[in-house]
This record gives sequence, C-alpha cells and structure tokens, in this order.
Amino acid sequence: MTGVIKFLMNHHNGTKQKRKNSFDVVLLGMRNDAGFAILEIVISVGLIATALFALSGVARLAYRATTEASDRTRAGFLLEEGFEAIKTIRDTSWAAIENLTPDQSLYLVFSGGQWSATTSPQTTDSIFTRSVVVRAVLRDASQNIAASGTNDPDTRKVEVSVAWNERGRMLVASSTTYVTNLFLEP
Repeated sequence: MTGVIKFLMNHHNGTKQKRKNSFDVVLLGMRNDAGFAILEIVISVGLIATALFALSGVARLAYRATTEASDRTRAGFLLEEGFEAIKTIRDTSWAAIENLTPDQSLYLVFSGGQWSATTSPQTTDSIFTRSVVVRAVLRDASQNIAASGTNDPDTRKVEVSVAWNERGRMLVASSTTYVTNLFLEP
C-alpha cells in the first residue's frame, strides 16, 4: 500500500517524479507475485504432462518395435532349425526323407533326442507354427534341376515356413533348399 500513498503524494504535491516501475500504478503498488506463480505452475504442469505423454508414446512404439524384431529373429532361427532338422533326418536315413508324403504340410517334432515329421500342427513358444513341405525334384537331359523331366530319387526340394500372428496380422517367413542323398543309400 505504500506505493499507492507515494504515488498519490507525488501527484498531490505536484512533483513530476518518474516512476521506477510502471506496475506500481497498474497494480496500485502491490505486486501480484502469487498470481504469476500459479500461472507458472499451471504452464509447467501442462508442459510436463505433454512431455510425459509424448515419452509414453515413444516408449510404447519402442516396445512394439522391439517385440516385432524379436519375433522376426526367432522366426528366422526356427527356419534355420527346420532345415537342420531335415538334414538330421536325412543323415539318419535317406529312406525317412523318401517316405515323407510329397507336397503335404508336415510339422517337425523333436522327441527322444531325434527329429521326426508329423501331420499334426506343432506350435513353438505358443506363437510360431513351423511347417515343412518336401517336393520331388525333376532333372532335364543335362541333369539340371528343371520344371519337367525325370524324377531324381536322390534329391528333394524342401520348403520350410514359419507363421505367427502379429497384432492381428498373420506373418509368414519361408525359405527353400534342396537336400540330397549324401551317402547314396538305397
């Protein structure tokens, strides 16, 4: 209140003293620091809330990207393991490969220290379904693999696929290779 009295006294006496602070007149000499502090707090809380909301969105996206990358990596490992399982079956006995039903989806099972193929779907890690399709291989007159020609009893085309559901989409990773009767077993 002293600012108001000084202002009134200065003008009443007729002196034209310059004011040091223009807020003295507008606010009648009282500083309104409490109002500014509340406004600063409201703005700060708003900025912090916005930053936290943005950071939570970034964290959610990072978690989803990490999970998707992990699933794709595991699918790649399961593909590789599928090929290794078929090679293990081949190395045990070529007859086991020959006896696999051609052009039919089969599923690999590891039991008792050995790989085998079954027609019953198998799920890995409660997410992935790996299937294997074994196909006959045809060779032309030059003994090259061809779309038509003579059946090669010592070579099979193997297609391994790994399927999984990711956020409502079915994803499939697949690859193809050939296996041969390395030991030329009858």
